[in-house]
Amino acid sequence: MYIDINSAEGFISGEAIMDTTNSAIIPLESDKVTIGYIEDCKIRDNNIYIVDGGRRELHVFEINGKYLGTLSYSGKAENEYIEISDFYVTESNIYILDNPSRKILLYNNKYGFVSAIKIHDYWANNLFVIDRNIFLVNEGSDCKYGKYHIFKINERGEMIDKYIPFDYNPGLVCENPFAAQGDTIWYCQRDKNTVYKITDNGCDEYLRIDFGQHALPEKYKKMDAKALANEKIDKSFSLGIQSIKVSDNYIFMSFYCKGQQYLAIYDVRNGCMTHLCRGIVIDFGYHVGLMNYVINDNCIFDINYADELLHVISSTKADHHPESNDLIELYSLDITMDDNPVIFQYTLN
Repeated sequence: MYIDINSAEGFISGEAIMDTTNSAIIPLESDKVTIGYIEDCKIRDNNIYIVDGGRRELHVFEINGKYLGTLSYSGKAENEYIEISDFYVTESNIYILDNPSRKILLYNNKYGFVSAIKIHDYWANNLFVIDRNIFLVNEGSDCKYGKYHIFKINERGEMIDKYIPFDYNPGLVCENPFAAQGDTIWYCQRDKNTVYKITDNGCDEYLRIDFGQHALPEKYKKMDAKALANEKIDKSFSLGIQSIKVSDNYIFMSFYCKGQQYLAIYDVRNGCMTHLCRGIVIDFGYHVGLMNYVINDNCIFDINYADELLHVISSTKADHHPESNDLIELYSLDITMDDNPVIFQYTLN
């Protein structure tokens, strides 16, 4: 896929890719648990899973914001974790990746401990599960089984397969190199500007991005992070895809070039890029977002902290009169600066 930076649009309206008639406000219940900062958020089976800022607890809410419970096993015992480095939720289990302990902890959906899986022979920054097979996502570390970005293991910690080799420890690592959607992992190898599609059946190269004259020269790609930091790289070069997010129908890829951030939106159904822009502006409905969002299935969930949202509402009131039901709902939110975050849900076309 060729990306011509000079043809990029400015900020596009959310109406270009979203269903403007189908959005919702989800205030997270604040009576039983207080969330200061959200480290990670995932949506699964109409539940919202949130890791707090200390990476010590996993809070669970219904899709309407009602609090359901908290998984909290911080410690050094076999059934405990030092930190929640990443997590994944299936229909019946919750998998916790604990990097300091080099293990994965398996809990049931009632938050009861099931087992611990040692992964001392691997390195993982993230994890994903398909049919009880665990996929470890390795950004760029060497380990016993070599330099690979993906290791597929079973629940005994035994390796089944490995994908996407690399020859060196890359300095160009993605801020968010992979996205999970259904039974598929999408992984972006930044130094090669290549997106891979990984399923339980294997790994295939799916999409290669060509930045043309703005492509980073090869000599920089083999440098480690320290060497790159000491280089004065021309800002007209793109350092490659920085983050990838995926919905049922789209792949969202963000990158920097010329000192500015850009967003490329690829339509999986039609096999083409539909938009190359600076970003998306929500100029309909609640007029809020996109600030810090996650994607699940065909919906975008935009996370807004209460104090910041109150400021946004105040600014919005100055520009928009409450003529629509959406704005009336927004302005009537009963929140204070100390309440839990509020999530705005939008539906993609």
